[in-house]
Amino acid sequence: MKRVVSIFLIINLLCALVIPIPTSAKTLGDLERELDALEAKYEKQENEQQKTEEEIATTKNDINTTRNKITKAQEDVVKLNNEIKQLNKDIEKKDAEIKEIMSFVQLSNGESAYLEYAFGAQDFTDFIYRVAVSEQLANYNDELIDSFNKMIKTNKQKTKELKKKEEELTKLEESLKKQLDKLGNRLEDIIDIKVDVEKDIKTQREAIKLYKSMGCKTNEDISNCGRNILPPETALWRPVNSGMISSNYGNRCYYLGSSYVCDFHTGIDMANSGTISVYAAGTGVVVGTTYHSSCGGNIIYVSHNINGTTYTTVYMHLRRMYVQKGDVVTKNTVIGIMGGNPSSEWWDSCSTGQHLHFMVSRGIYRGYDSVIAGLMNPRTMVNFPSEGNWFTDRTSRY
Repeated sequence: MKRVVSIFLIINLLCALVIPIPTSAKTLGDLERELDALEAKYEKQENEQQKTEEEIATTKNDINTTRNKITKAQEDVVKLNNEIKQLNKDIEKKDAEIKEIMSFVQLSNGESAYLEYAFGAQDFTDFIYRVAVSEQLANYNDELIDSFNKMIKTNKQKTKELKKKEEELTKLEESLKKQLDKLGNRLEDIIDIKVDVEKDIKTQREAIKLYKSMGCKTNEDISNCGRNILPPETALWRPVNSGMISSNYGNRCYYLGSSYVCDFHTGIDMANSGTISVYAAGTGVVVGTTYHSSCGGNIIYVSHNINGTTYTTVYMHLRRMYVQKGDVVTKNTVIGIMGGNPSSEWWDSCSTGQHLHFMVSRGIYRGYDSVIAGLMNPRTMVNFPSEGNWFTDRTSRY
């Protein structure tokens, strides 16, 4: 429920159901060392989160800087285009002005002759002066137009360069956006791991506190010291008064929306509608609770001493919880209300309808991983009808 169980783990679990494999004893000191490792992992993830957030901030700043450069390049292109237009207008204007001044220059019979202006000279010296002025004006006009044309050519080249620069900056912006997406995905993964580790730390601390309250010593096997405080019981009952078995324990395939999904189901699902009370399956101690898990909703863990052997039962997708860690419960104790309805339990993303997911595990609870390690088919401990069939009490045999 909390994490996807790998095929390798599934095979091991299935094998474990057939061939009992002895597990090494775990002490309170082992739990404390595991807690230290979890806290170190959490600190590492926190540092990774901070580093990634800083990279994201830097990348966002680079994107903004690039966008500003793109805007500046676009503005420069517009400005240069306007300058080119103005230069063309200036060329036309200056050319017209000089031509007006030099309107006296005419071509007659294929030979150059200076009319009105040149022939209006008072004397020869004045005539020479006026001819020189006319030639200077003609040269000035040619040089001016040539200068304007060079400026236009230069500006057109600058426009091309700015266009190219704009294209390069646009590509850079796209590259930075992709980098930002990758950093965002990395940050999500880091936060997901951090949240899981944070939950594991909380669970581990609660387990250590519980075992200490049981009187467990640092080097004492917790399965032995824990068993001493569990009330004795002989059997487990169904945890609800009525319901339909909607999904069995084990490998299964089903449609989830439009997708066909295959997975390993870690418990038995009992579906019903309305306000359905959930009972402890047997006498025991509440050893853990989880509030608003994104996959499992509200969860209660109860450890039992059944005929001298320790088991843990798990109750998932609860709308409400009525017990807390350390409470002693019996088969008649209502521990919660069935939930799993996505319209009301919006936080529980792993449920598509109201039901109870019931799990049984060998050993005393010391975190979700310990439940998975000792996982077993609930039918070996509790009598249920076949999948798709209803039951109307907690004890009738099927």
